[in-house]
This record gives sequence, C-alpha cells and structure tokens, in this order.
Amino acid sequence: MHYLFNLVQVFQQYAKANPVMAGLVGLWTAATISFIFVKTPLRVWRFFERQFTTSLTIDNSTYAYNLENFNAFLLWFQKHRFSRFSRSFTFDPTWNEDEENLKDSRAILGAGEGKHFFTYGGRFFWLTREKRTTNGTNQNNMQAYEIRITMLGRSQKKLLDLVDAFRYRYPRNKVGIYRAGKGDWSRVADAQKRPLDTVFLDEEIKQSILDDINWFLSNKQWHVDRGMPYKLTFMLWGPPGSGKSSCIKAIASHLNMNVGLINLSDMNDRALEMSFADVPKKTIIAIEDFDTTPATRSRGKLSVTDKKTKADTTEASGQSTVSPPLADGEDDSHSGDTDLAVAIQGLTLSGFLNALDGLIPLDGTIIFLTSNKIEHLDEAVVRDGRMDRKIFLGELTDPLIRKFITMLYPDCTADVLTAEHPEVIAPMMGASIYGLFGKYKNDVNGFLKALPKLH
Repeated sequence: MHYLFNLVQVFQQYAKANPVMAGLVGLWTAATISFIFVKTPLRVWRFFERQFTTSLTIDNSTYAYNLENFNAFLLWFQKHRFSRFSRSFTFDPTWNEDEENLKDSRAILGAGEGKHFFTYGGRFFWLTREKRTTNGTNQNNMQAYEIRITMLGRSQKKLLDLVDAFRYRYPRNKVGIYRAGKGDWSRVADAQKRPLDTVFLDEEIKQSILDDINWFLSNKQWHVDRGMPYKLTFMLWGPPGSGKSSCIKAIASHLNMNVGLINLSDMNDRALEMSFADVPKKTIIAIEDFDTTPATRSRGKLSVTDKKTKADTTEASGQSTVSPPLADGEDDSHSGDTDLAVAIQGLTLSGFLNALDGLIPLDGTIIFLTSNKIEHLDEAVVRDGRMDRKIFLGELTDPLIRKFITMLYPDCTADVLTAEHPEVIAPMMGASIYGLFGKYKNDVNGFLKALPKLH
C-alpha cells in the first residue's frame, strides 16, 4: 500500500512537469480499467455458461434430416404451454391441415426470431431463433434459420430425451419421396404406400424383380469377392401408361423403402455425381423418362435443337464437337464417351455413365430408370452389363384385366364377370383402365359395356 501511495505521488509530480504525457497515460489507464471491468465479467459469464449449460443447434437446411427436425421442433414447441408467453411468432398455416387444429388460431403460429423459454423433464430451457449469416438461403431458396436450444445443466440424457420427444418420425404407412437438388437431397412429400397387388403386371415379371432385389440386398459379400460394383440397375421400358412409375412406388412400399427422384434435365455432371454419392438410406433411385434427356439419347435421334444445344454447350466447355469413329471391336469406354451428346444444363453422356458405374461407389444402391422408347437411347446406355435388367411393360391381357376389374369393383367377382362379359377383352394399358373406371366408377355395367372386345 505504501508503495502504491509513493507511485501516485511520483505520477503527480511528473504530471506537473509533462501534462500532455500525463494525460495520455491517464487515458490509457482509464481504458485499461474499463476493459477489465467490462470484458472480465462477460468472459466470466461465458465461462460459467459453458460449464453449466448444454446446447443443441438445428437449422432448416435441406441436408439430411435437418429440415424435418427443424419443423418438428417448432411444431412441438407450438403445443407447449410456455409458447403462450412468446411475443415473436412466425405464421405458417401449412403446419396444421387438420380442421380441428385450425379452430385454434394459435395453431398456425410458431416461434419467431429472438429468445423463448420453456421447461421439459424438470429442467429449464431457452431457445434462440435467428437468421443464418453464413448462407442467406438454403437449397430450396428459403430463408436460412437456425435454432439454438440451451438447457440449464450438464446432463446430456435430458437433452437427448427432449430430442426424442420432438424429432420427426416418418409415418410407417407412407413412402418418403426425396428429390435430388444440385448438391443435396430434400424430402418433398410422404406418399401413401401402394400395395403390390394393386399393380397389375405379369406375375412372373413382378416376382422376378422382387427376387432380384431380395437376393441383391442379402449378398453384398458376393459382389465384393468378385470385384463387382454393389448396385442393381433396372430399366423399365414401354409405352406411356403401362405402369412403370406405379411399379417403382409399389416395390418401394413392399420393401419399406423410400423413393429418390432424379430429374436429369436439372443436372450437370458434378451434380449427378454428388447425388449418387449421397443417396438417402433405404431409398430406391427413380430416373423417369430418361430417354427425353439429350445426354442419353442416340446421336442419330437428336433433334436439330438438341444438336445445336450440344454444339453450343460443347464449344463453351472447350470439348471437340466431332466424335471420332470407333474402331472395329472397340468398346464404348468412358474415355470415348466424353465427346458424345451434351444435354441441356450441362449433363453429358460421359458424366451420366461415370455417375452410373464409374469410380463413385454406389454401395447397396437400387436404381430404376424408365423409358418410353428404348430405341431412342444411346447404345452406351443400354448395353449389357450397364443395365442389370431390361424389362418391357406393355398392355394388359384379358386375365390381368379381369383381375384388375375385380379389384376396382369388389362386388363384381370373377364368376359374375365371366357371366356378364364372356367375350375376350382386348389388350389395354393400365392407365386406360383407370381412365375408364373414373368415368364409370358407380356404374359397373357401363364399365363392362365400354371395354373393348376382341372379335
């Protein structure tokens, strides 16, 4: 203390002799003291906050299951009794399509930006919702937000119990429909499962597809031992309305799997490669009408517009616009595919083939591709070894049509149908039968009279 008193006296004498320097030293001293008193308590607070609280951050990005769980938490908090004390809200009536819920106007209000408080399991929590500054929008061009949930206490189990209470659970009676974007997958819908027996295909075809898939899922090591890629690729082809899409959905339903949609028109080479590399778990990939994409079409089948697009896109990418002829016996290897047709949005045939069976591992992936006209596809796409199964789906014949009718009209048994309609029914597309049923859904006799007959 005596030393400090002497120091003050020395400083006073120095200040009389050098007032300017003394002022600067005094200003520095005041700033230092202010810094200590302002910053130190904040740092102390943050230290204790880290030691005595536990936090969880979730956001509304479409990567993996983030968006579903983000919305699931908002719905959970919306129903919590503490939500009535919030003073910042978001408005989203699509959360509650149930008319009973909509009777309560609060049912469409969710937690808005700022802080909110609640309790769970005897613990005190608070949440902060704010805009993400690192990325203004997510892959679906929605405003990017994150929620930070903080719990008073260090028990991770309490936080995990909370997560288990609000996390999104996919309906067991639904098929998840995913869509590939340019860099990620998002779950866009939950579709009602379709029983396999409501898809009327040749029973041998239907059973052979299921047998192939079940064997594939049970024999990963068989592929590894033989150095074969562990993937299974089906190509369903046939005229429109033959049941290709219905078949994929019914098979996914039967196997308790989801469906991942890829639209080649929205893809470039890298985006397709990334989509194949990050397929959601338990998901069948569906690429429908892939013969309509210029990248996969035969060079002889490209329209004038597609050829111009090919030339423009290829020139812009610095590739040669002339495809060298193949020597006798030369294989359609990926190195030769580089100069083939280029699709709109930058997808090339080379990029498509490399994504399908190149270096990117597709472990356990099941892929269904559909085409209306197989003759429009490039030979490199449909050659043996690239497609594991090529299955034609066409018109239904009389036995399947009769089975179809008894499903649509439960009272119209096989015996009644034979008695009322003894003539052989002409082949029809499944879609045409559904169209006819829509017109005569309450008039089975009218339906039967409208059926085409073989003469």
